[in-house]
Amino acid sequence: MMKLDKIVVLSMILLPLLFSTASWKMVPLNKENKPKYTESKTAGKLNIRIGEKSYQATLVNNKTTEAFQAMLPLTLDMTDYNSNEKKFDLSVNLPTQVEDIGTIHEGDILLWGNHTIVLFYKSFKTQYRYTKIGKLDDAQGLASVLGKSDVKVRFEME
Repeated sequence: MMKLDKIVVLSMILLPLLFSTASWKMVPLNKENKPKYTESKTAGKLNIRIGEKSYQATLVNNKTTEAFQAMLPLTLDMTDYNSNEKKFDLSVNLPTQVEDIGTIHEGDILLWGNHTIVLFYKSFKTQYRYTKIGKLDDAQGLASVLGKSDVKVRFEME
């Protein structure tokens, strides 16, 4: 019994000492502390060529963009879809970081599912979820350049 008393007393002395000298930072888990995807972190600039017209896009910093960049340069035969976007199904799957977009903006470059690259030329509200890749810095005239039919689009890093 004496041995057990010594262990209890020793524990009562050492445990508070251990916790008082530790340099742990306790952070409560709540919505504010969850890692959040932000567009402010960029992964560089992308040149997009459609016929004679060139656009520049700012890429977001995520695993999807890294995988897409590794495939560049690419010339894609993009198909018109819903009269608001051009899409192309890649032969490989990319990593995703899917989120509720809410509103798609003209010039958004997004990933649908895990292998469909989409370049939007009209803005609209959506309930669908996408992974962000980037956004044209200036999408002025994009709809008329892309037109309503299928089109070749060249993507390459600046």
